[in-house]
Amino acid sequence: MVASPANVPLSRGRLWLQASLFVALLIGIGTVSLRAAHRGDWVKVFIPSGLRLRSGLDIFRDGYVYPPFQALLAAPFSWANPASARWAWAALNVVAAGVFLMSAWRLSGGRIFTQDSKRLPREALIFALGFAAAIGFLFDAVSNGQTDLLLAALITGGYLLARRWPAAGAVSIGIAAGAKCTPLLFVPWLVLRKRWLAAGTVLLAALTVNLLPDLFFPAPGGELRLMTWNRNYLAALLGQKYQTGTWYTAPEFNHSLAGLLHRLAPAAIVQPVWLLGCAALLLVTFLSILRARRKENIIAPAVERFELGMVLCLMLLLSPASSKPHFCTLLLPAWALARSAVYNRSRSLWIIMIGVVVAGLVANKDLVGAHIYDAAKWWGVITLETLLLYGACLWAHWRGNLGGDFIDKRIEARY
Repeated sequence: MVASPANVPLSRGRLWLQASLFVALLIGIGTVSLRAAHRGDWVKVFIPSGLRLRSGLDIFRDGYVYPPFQALLAAPFSWANPASARWAWAALNVVAAGVFLMSAWRLSGGRIFTQDSKRLPREALIFALGFAAAIGFLFDAVSNGQTDLLLAALITGGYLLARRWPAAGAVSIGIAAGAKCTPLLFVPWLVLRKRWLAAGTVLLAALTVNLLPDLFFPAPGGELRLMTWNRNYLAALLGQKYQTGTWYTAPEFNHSLAGLLHRLAPAAIVQPVWLLGCAALLLVTFLSILRARRKENIIAPAVERFELGMVLCLMLLLSPASSKPHFCTLLLPAWALARSAVYNRSRSLWIIMIGVVVAGLVANKDLVGAHIYDAAKWWGVITLETLLLYGACLWAHWRGNLGGDFIDKRIEARY
């Protein structure tokens, strides 16, 4: 970055301070991951599925309800001794956290390290607001031994990579979709953006990684494990006996739109209300994206960060089940919202941002205590936070299409 009269470069000490704080955050994530590695789902569910995979046994039992690819991901860890496996898992989480944090910050409009002293206080405020909204989800992902932080890195890192190498970025997103189906929502978005090759690559990558387990470790009985998973789990969602909002977890742990309705609404209206809600969310997203494509005066990165935020929110809201660790991806839309609120000084966006931060902090048991946390979780505070972020991204995206003077234009003009 070239200094200008409007840009006062930071001292070397302050740049080192930013780097040190980032490293300290990664160390904290690695420490939590290492301490929880002996009791989380990674040890109790994923590694045993990897062991069964390479032993030629049925992988779909003892809590493993994911596509076959995640069993293949865990298989190498099943060869290592427990101590080595824990350290390797912690290291993988640290790398994933670093990629996710840097790529999400960059995609939301920031720079990896702020070099302008005049902007540093605002950039620090943006970072703090978004981090406060998502910190509980980030640490839940590692403390519960889930793979969501790794998938978040594949999605955001892949999308950032796609700006220079579209095929490589699409493969990264496709791998995430192969691990959990919800990232397949990127396919219709890429189609709307007329990125046909990227959309096809995401689908192909998701399919390919789920065929690899049978290539390396043939399934007992000869049936592809992907077909077994589709018949036993995915197809069950379309069956007449399926109750909307239920999954292989307790109701209070499902924070998708279906899960919230299952807890709070009469059983007779859950399915129709859920279908109408899903249709409405998809329709307004579709219309907003189409409207943006017809405007010639909109900077693509400014528009896409809100579209990316909407897709990430929809992945959580439209899923049959979204547990708390899944919501770590809300960090990106939270940073995007905070940036617009801070630089545009929008009262409406500030009100939403405060609501998002409060909801994110209330969803942290260590901060508010078990009683408040359990009640807020049951009544949908996590779903509410996601809806607020989705609505804010939609509103900012729509206003930008009307020619609103977003700070993104001023920021990008400086670089």
